[in-house]
Amino acid sequence: VWGQIALESSQMYVTDGPGGKSRFADTTIEKLPDKVLLNIFSYLSHREICRLARICKKWRMIAYDTRLWKDVSLRPEISGLHVGSLESLLGLISVRFGPTLRYIELPIELITHTVLHELANKCPNLTQMLLDFSTAMQLHDFSEMQAFPTKLRYLCICLSEVIFMEGFMRKIYNFINGLEILHLIGTYEKVEEEEEEIYEVINVHKLKSATPNLRVINLYGINFVDDSHIEAFSSNCIQLECLAVNFCAKVTGSCLKTLFQRSRRLRCLLMNQT
Repeated sequence: VWGQIALESSQMYVTDGPGGKSRFADTTIEKLPDKVLLNIFSYLSHREICRLARICKKWRMIAYDTRLWKDVSLRPEISGLHVGSLESLLGLISVRFGPTLRYIELPIELITHTVLHELANKCPNLTQMLLDFSTAMQLHDFSEMQAFPTKLRYLCICLSEVIFMEGFMRKIYNFINGLEILHLIGTYEKVEEEEEEIYEVINVHKLKSATPNLRVINLYGINFVDDSHIEAFSSNCIQLECLAVNFCAKVTGSCLKTLFQRSRRLRCLLMNQT
């Protein structure tokens, strides 16, 4: 669609004078400057850009320009992009993402210590990351993980319903003290009303010690979160401006007085369905 718009725009009838010929009558999309094509491509989804890369060598070169890959979701249900193997992803990190990458979303099958190590080394400007563990039935082995992106300001972790995350979290605590925005997304929609066992799949009390600079905390639909977890965050996050605990059904509000006393900068409190 954007290619057609560019083509029609380039063939607009502009005369040189009475009876003059159109200046752009012979212009086609193939003759557009690379920077114009790059700008057109920037309006497209990454899935569409990948399709355009098959058209010709010139379009393939433009499609692989790292400036088009600053914000990337590799979750197929979100972006339509599916990376078939870890080797393919490691190649993308080196060749296509590199220093321009600012934001990335990874599904559980692509979250390994090797991938995270490469992101830390090849993408020095990565400041936002989403890690989706929500469908996990088993985690990869992170015992050898020695590196993790250190400039993160935004981290979103989609929690598993049953997998304990602490083995992974212990490996990243030393790298995330610069976080300003933290989203922990629970499995509220997946939990059945009659379910009895509730697993504390992430240790909030340890997490708060590793993230003293948080301004925004969003705990959504986490069935084990209660007032003690909110109190824990308030004891360490003096910069806190926004706290959201929507659909955390165990929160009763008994911690609010302590929260307000400690978090003097708090301006936004969201407690829907608590």
